[in-house]
Amino acid sequence: MGIIYKLKPEVRERILAERNNHPQLSCRALAQLVEKKFQTKISKSSINNVIKQAGASLPVGRKPKKKQLTKALSLPQVTVKGLVPLSLPREETVPAPETAEATDRGLSLPERKAPAGTVPTQAASAEEPAAVEESAIVTQASGEQACSGAILLKAIDALLGGSQSIAQALSKQLAQPKPELRTKIQDCLDKKISLDISQSYLQDLEQVIIKPSVAKDILGEILKLVHSLKFSLLNGGSFYLDSQLHTVWPAMHMPESFSTTIYEAKSYIAKFLTQELPLVLFMAPDTDTPSAEFFSFLQGLDLIKRVSYLGVDAEELEGLDIEQVKRRFFVFGLWPWQFLSHRKVQKIGEFKPFYSEALERDFYLAEIEIILMQPIAQQDITIKGLALKLKSADKIHLAILSNLPEIKPETLVELYLSRWPNLEEAYEDFTRKIEFFTYAGPGRGLLKEGEDGQSEIGQDLGTLLNRYLHVLSEYFKKYFLPLNYEKEEFSRMKDLFYGLSATCNSEGSRTNVWFKLPAADPAALQYALARLNERSICLSDQRILRFFLRPAEVQKGLSKGG
Repeated sequence: MGIIYKLKPEVRERILAERNNHPQLSCRALAQLVEKKFQTKISKSSINNVIKQAGASLPVGRKPKKKQLTKALSLPQVTVKGLVPLSLPREETVPAPETAEATDRGLSLPERKAPAGTVPTQAASAEEPAAVEESAIVTQASGEQACSGAILLKAIDALLGGSQSIAQALSKQLAQPKPELRTKIQDCLDKKISLDISQSYLQDLEQVIIKPSVAKDILGEILKLVHSLKFSLLNGGSFYLDSQLHTVWPAMHMPESFSTTIYEAKSYIAKFLTQELPLVLFMAPDTDTPSAEFFSFLQGLDLIKRVSYLGVDAEELEGLDIEQVKRRFFVFGLWPWQFLSHRKVQKIGEFKPFYSEALERDFYLAEIEIILMQPIAQQDITIKGLALKLKSADKIHLAILSNLPEIKPETLVELYLSRWPNLEEAYEDFTRKIEFFTYAGPGRGLLKEGEDGQSEIGQDLGTLLNRYLHVLSEYFKKYFLPLNYEKEEFSRMKDLFYGLSATCNSEGSRTNVWFKLPAADPAALQYALARLNERSICLSDQRILRFFLRPAEVQKGLSKGG
């Protein structure tokens, strides 16, 4: 926690003045401004405490809607025994209520939206928030470097693995190490966006001869989309996950918009199987009753015998047999309205404040233990985790549940939020896509060879990279933007997104990227950045990319040093 008594009065006054003038400034940004003005380093937690003591904190989370769910769980009057105590890095505690009535600890959240009664149009399905939310606007840390919107396509390349596949195919031919060649290929793609291939080594690289059959195989692998993952178990059971890992499904009937590339799907599953990282799902299945498949997921991860990567027509693109039976782990979110008649809160602890470094916002956490019941199989399972509030006076916003043993509370919540940082907005996007899929049916996949008039790949690397750049843009439009962008030409996309000004810096295990506002379509940009932040995208340095928006007036204040 920050040490408040070291702050001089003029420093404290400056912090509060900047907060009042620019309420969207994060604690990190305020710390940067203070350092530039007074040559004094102040921790983010100290900044946060100054703001709290002055009563200048912004409300956390979204403004409450007019209607709220009032259903609550029946909670026994129990004390938490035997659970690892919360070791949260803040001193303030929230007093426990005088009584243990069920409604005081019930799970509640803004009213869940019912499916639309009419078939949504393309514009309706693509509807996004009209204004940029303050929670999406932050400012940058020190050590920033200028970059551009081309980093959006670099992020997509990390999902498709195209530059790596091309480098692997050409490594022996050019007698160059794959990492070095991959960097050159990425540089070439960046320069193509700006129409600047002036460097001689890029010109030479573009002229490298590549067999059309090799180029076709590379593009074929890049364009291979995984619709779902099937996990077959030793006990004869099975379950499906969409390849973006939103939730568990009873079968393959899920939106095509939840697909991802074979490269991304295999990379994530490899980490789960070999590095013992948990499967972090967005939520439990969006059903009234826990399904048998969901219980297979909860109870059967140790019994996986085969993972199948399935295409949109249920064909197995690739499969992986698992020989070793071992302990495996999961994390998922449980919303207040889920499984109302088939769950029971067994224990719940005292809520304590927690500041998320990853999201730069306050939460309140308490340990929780929930029993889930599957009525058909007459089974139940007890799962521990955390109850999360946005404000101390709120009801529980979300439960984060896991079978990870002896994990620290702050580690569990950061593990979930680093994968799914958008919470309610992500749920709204999830349900919107399901509704559109229900009414409109399966969508169109990525462009196949020849659909865009570019059936001839050519015999040099430059032509292949031109084609791949087109594929990157198509993927970005289809999976990260509203539907009304699907037919935009590359030149228009460059004006709207790829040519935007941005800055970036590395901080710990992350690379932060800030886009400046105003942009031509800030709502669409915000939507795209939110979806990108849900994919844990890593570049070659293995740092996770995080995208943010920054208003122009904040940039002006930072550049002047206060």
